[in-house]
Amino acid sequence: MSDEKKQSLISRLAYGNTRTDGRAHLFDNVKFLLIILVVVGHFIDDLTEPEPLTQSEELNDTLHGIFLFIYAFHMPAFLFISGLFGKKDTDRFNWQPVKVYFILGFMLKMLVGFAQMLFDDEMTGGYFSVLSGDGVYWYLFVLAGYRIITYAARNIDSRFVMIFSIALALMTGYDTETDEWLSLSRLIVFFPFYYAGCCLTPKSVQRFCKKWYIRILSAAAFVTWGYLCFFRFRDVRYFRRLFTGKNPYDVVQLPNTEFWDRAAAMLISAVLIIAVISLVPSFVIPFFTKFGSRTLQVYFWHRPLLYYILYTEIFTEYIFIKLPNHWWWAAVMISVAAAFLLSAEIFGRPLTSCIKMLKKSPAKK
Repeated sequence: MSDEKKQSLISRLAYGNTRTDGRAHLFDNVKFLLIILVVVGHFIDDLTEPEPLTQSEELNDTLHGIFLFIYAFHMPAFLFISGLFGKKDTDRFNWQPVKVYFILGFMLKMLVGFAQMLFDDEMTGGYFSVLSGDGVYWYLFVLAGYRIITYAARNIDSRFVMIFSIALALMTGYDTETDEWLSLSRLIVFFPFYYAGCCLTPKSVQRFCKKWYIRILSAAAFVTWGYLCFFRFRDVRYFRRLFTGKNPYDVVQLPNTEFWDRAAAMLISAVLIIAVISLVPSFVIPFFTKFGSRTLQVYFWHRPLLYYILYTEIFTEYIFIKLPNHWWWAAVMISVAAAFLLSAEIFGRPLTSCIKMLKKSPAKK
């Protein structure tokens, strides 16, 4: 069956059935834009942390500004869409998605650890930790957790769940033990975005976001946030550690950080989620829309690819030297090209095969 008539198994696992009508084009376009930003953000982060590739303070501020601009909304938006299209279990709980998310998460965890061991000569150990870590695999683990939490809360008033989850997200920053252990901090901090998606429908979201005045306000929101990130970066840079969702308040680079700082970060994320859905076109964009159903495979493979490009010195020994004044543009273009490359069907086949094998034996209810 063609891609126009049926989503891939990977896309259905991650986002549910989105290809039911014209609304699918909007959210597929949004998803592919977001996965491009994921790859760009991670590559920019590799070039600036922990040691910047360039000594130019102005350029480093620009690169950090790009990172901050992207991280304000890209993962909260992904989780919102995941909740929006996730199948809700109302009677008997379906353990299959939870099992698949956990196993794919550990597969990605091992893949990232192996890539670090293979390509990063400066690392001497600590490639793999079963219960903690600061890698891209957290997204799969929290999706598994969210399936369990939303089922457990299915009979509770959604307004109470939302208020309680926001309050817990704000208070979590005071606990220094919930940073990277089991991705617990991110699970708590980002849950309100996922749950908001669960409480809404694609039709209602599109109807609201595509109103003319919402689109005008959305454009203004992006222009304002872009101005702050690129021209007033040092005034907002402390948001960087808040947007990642993993850091307690005592490590945020701002004295006396309190819950209202995270509340501001979450509000910025919420506004920008609305803005990106509002401004992205709803019509079919060649390749872009089609690849929007393949974002999970890009997410799964992009980290090892970036490690290969960076740590085998393909970037630093060739592009950085040959393009001394424009290398950061090259970094962005390489990231975009990597997202398109990893959207090729061949990169989805291993994950599809794994998911099919995991689903062969029904999970016990």
